[in-house]
Amino acid sequence: MKIYGFIKESLMRKDIDVQKVLIFDYVKKHSLKIEEFIEMTSITRKGSDIIDIILNKLNIGDIIIVTELTRLGKNLLQVLNLLELLTQEGIGIIFVKQPELSTDLKNRNSLPIIYKYIADAEREFISQRTKQGLAAAQAQGRLLGRPKGSRNKKGRLLDPFKNNIKYYLEINIPIQSILKLLNRKLSVPVSYNALKYFIENDRELKYLKKKETVEELI
Repeated sequence: MKIYGFIKESLMRKDIDVQKVLIFDYVKKHSLKIEEFIEMTSITRKGSDIIDIILNKLNIGDIIIVTELTRLGKNLLQVLNLLELLTQEGIGIIFVKQPELSTDLKNRNSLPIIYKYIADAEREFISQRTKQGLAAAQAQGRLLGRPKGSRNKKGRLLDPFKNNIKYYLEINIPIQSILKLLNRKLSVPVSYNALKYFIENDRELKYLKKKETVEELI
């Protein structure tokens, strides 16, 4: 098990130092050791997603220490989705200022269930909007679906993970990050192009990916 400190840059450098001091005080008080600090700066945010940065560093059983909940995302839903995802991946989180919200592996409580409930409710709204969008496209006479005969009789390698991919797209996780999450579960890793092809050739997944791209431009 490794422990990482998580720092999110604000407008002032002093704030970064304050976050580090709070985390150092916490680990000293609890006789813990920080392996490394993960910093989300304006530079890293341009080139990487928070999911990418965390998954590149952490493995099952590792723990992130962050000063407070709001440091993990731009809004509550983004934070809840991240918490649920990290819980699924076996990664714990300790909040220095809000210890009651922590999901570290030694002190599991009912909070992950609450996080999941709220995130699931929002994803249900997204799913309903997706279905409405597909229905509207069909009503306009657009041809949806896979060409006849294009499906392998034995099924595709990623077919059992379609619901996982759908979930990741619904919470706006980039394809590159989805690839890393899936390859943790697959006995034979797939390539980026293979995953992208799978998404592009599934009408529901393709619609979600298009929706994500449009939202990024708004």
